Amino acid sequence: MERNIVQVARIRAVDAMEGDIVNRDPDSTRGWFLLVNVDRLHDGSINLSDGGVENSFSVAPLEIIGVQLLKVADVPEQPPVPQIVLDNLRALEDTPAPAH
Repeated sequence: MERNIVQVARIRAVDAMEGDIVNRDPDSTRGWFLLVNVDRLHDGSINLSDGGVENSFSVAPLEIIGVQLLKVADVPEQPPVPQIVLDNLRALEDTPAPAH
């Protein structure tokens, strides 16, 4: 079975290309967007945007940003969970928590 695996790389803003999935904060799980426009501003900074007004940020050319890299991985099929394990999980869910 094939799975899409996303890895986050840190790159210089000047190396970002249209079509990348980017974020100003490489460690964030929110705020990623498809890069549509890369514009050099008058002050030398770079504006990265989704082509609209929804997502954009400006950074210095050598500032580090995050880019998502997609990798297709072949992973083995997961075996089914044995019925006894499912029964034990249901029994635990039905057990009242001890009073403190």
